[in-house]
Amino acid sequence: MLESIQTLFNWLNGILAAVPFESAKGIVTAFLVLAVLATSMSDRNTALRSAPEQHWRFDLRLWAAAIMTPYILIYLIF
Repeated sequence: MLESIQTLFNWLNGILAAVPFESAKGIVTAFLVLAVLATSMSDRNTALRSAPEQHWRFDLRLWAAAIMTPYILIYLIF
């Protein structure tokens, strides 16, 4: 069992090692920005479906963007 996991990780390591760091940084940043855009394009009723009130502070789209923003800034700065 352990050998099959090591084989899988070695295979993934080989793929990821072939990607230059700057390219990987750009891919991850683009993915995070797309995730924020995808959540902001979702329907308000979908985001507030199980909320106790229809108030802005319960809007999951806002909180998803707020949580992703530091990650995006970290990838852009460093």
